[in-house]
Amino acid sequence: MAKIYISSTYEDLKKEREAAAQAVRRLGHTTIAMEDDVAADKRPLDKCLEDVRNCDAYIGIFAWRYGHIPKGHKRSITHLEYEEAKKAGKECLIFLLDAKAPWPVEKVDKGEAGEKIDRLRSQLQENHTVSFFANYGELSGLPIGRISHRLLSMRQ
Repeated sequence: MAKIYISSTYEDLKKEREAAAQAVRRLGHTTIAMEDDVAADKRPLDKCLEDVRNCDAYIGIFAWRYGHIPKGHKRSITHLEYEEAKKAGKECLIFLLDAKAPWPVEKVDKGEAGEKIDRLRSQLQENHTVSFFANYGELSGLPIGRISHRLLSMRQ
């Protein structure tokens, strides 16, 4: 059984994160996410990054919010989690909200944060074969084959 870290911005992607977690658990794996132990705004960044280092694979779910930038850092927690997974050589499964998918305007960052999420999404597409989704149902349905293929090989 593999430990899979699921990363996303917190409030805007709750349904999407839960759909991905259900898909992973159906395969017999354990999920780890920032909000699992304590409320997201109270869990230290160091613990999140440690969890990423200790996982077997990383799933990143990205829409149009960059996320919270902790004091003393230049990148959001979500961005830092991704970088930690990459640095630790973890298998990264990346899911991006399709640009044509309907999405509430209040869940879209503007200005500097909007520019940062645009750059991060571009970086993810350059570094990975990404899967696009239009709604949370697709994270529990359509990408399941891709998740299964990679994660089943981790089964012990």
